[in-house]
Amino acid sequence: MQPQPEDQARSYRSRAEIGSRTNADPARPALAALLDLYRRFQGQPRDLQAARTFLRARFERGESIVFLARDAARAVGFAQLYPSFSSVALKRVLILNDLFVDPAARRRQVASELLRAAEAHAWAD
Repeated sequence: MQPQPEDQARSYRSRAEIGSRTNADPARPALAALLDLYRRFQGQPRDLQAARTFLRARFERGESIVFLARDAARAVGFAQLYPSFSSVALKRVLILNDLFVDPAARRRQVASELLRAAEAHAWAD
């Protein structure tokens, strides 16, 4: 008997690890590779070095908060928040700019888990 989609999602959630990468090594192969894959998904050419350089600059300047989803040892998705400010609310806000899940890991609630982690972080900020 095949597992039902709900069972697969529950199983994945129990194994998924979502971690914040505010000052992690931005040259991490897993994160840079996912950013490069995301950019290719958006129609950009492959450029892993540019992804590493971009991430390094964002982290060094404190301009990005990244949540990385892992399934065992493999990175499968990320969400990237950028700090900004609201003139109306007179306070700092976070903008969810990027959300990506590797096509091989889709339909397993990875994006939902990343969104939950980003939202919890934003409310706590």
